[in-house]
Amino acid sequence: EIPVASLVDFLMARQTEGQLEQADSWAGLLSDALSERGKTIAALEVLLMQAGWAGADPKQLQRFKKAADDVLEPLHEKRKLIEHAGFDKNLAPAECLRRLLLLLTLKPDVLCHDKTWGFGVVRSVDIFYGRVDIDFDKKPGHQMSLAYAAEALQLLDDEHLLVRIHRDQAAMAKMAQDDAGQVVRMALQSFGPMNVAQLQELLSPRLVSADDWKRFWDAARKALKKDHLVEIPSKRTDPLRLLSKKKAYDREWFAALAQERDMASVLALVDELIESKTAIPDD
Repeated sequence: EIPVASLVDFLMARQTEGQLEQADSWAGLLSDALSERGKTIAALEVLLMQAGWAGADPKQLQRFKKAADDVLEPLHEKRKLIEHAGFDKNLAPAECLRRLLLLLTLKPDVLCHDKTWGFGVVRSVDIFYGRVDIDFDKKPGHQMSLAYAAEALQLLDDEHLLVRIHRDQAAMAKMAQDDAGQVVRMALQSFGPMNVAQLQELLSPRLVSADDWKRFWDAARKALKKDHLVEIPSKRTDPLRLLSKKKAYDREWFAALAQERDMASVLALVDELIESKTAIPDD
């Protein structure tokens, strides 16, 4: 068994250290070895890593298109998916490979999300005619081209909020009653930063009725104020964010404060600093 994760870490380290040519050559060997062993997705993921190093250079498109075609050669019909991955649209090679990997993952019962139609369940994929049929919340039985699906769809993992709701809505509705803060954390983890209005649009009426929204948000806000990894803005129109590390009132925070021009926001930030009882940097 090839230790793919360890080898990828090794190659990434070589690239970071400036040994790009060597890392690229070795990555090509790893992709070939994975392809020979039938590890198609892993081989393409290594190509995606290489394409990230290549940046947006259009001259590299044909190189990576051929490499992807070589990986998919044993799968015959799946090679047609390359036609829908955007290699002919002057996109960055990494974006084309991202789209190709998404298309290879599409199959019946896969769960996805589209900005226009919302949550969806894949019903069928027709590679020959280049189309996919999806039951979306807002449009059941919707058909889209594979090229558009590759560009627009987000495939959802088991921890995504919409997947959790789809599989057990009653349990998630109970969580909204008992642990509003955790539901908001899951929403931010799944969708990224969003303001209160966007949050309400997402959760109501899926989990929280319109009449119950104020109670839900008050409970969530109270819980999240104690969580150092959630940033709650002073203005409702600004987005809530999940932080990768505990918020600190350091030089970076003061630099952001210096750029703030809305007086209400300035006062709210200063009040926040005072309430935190944090020592101010000497300079």
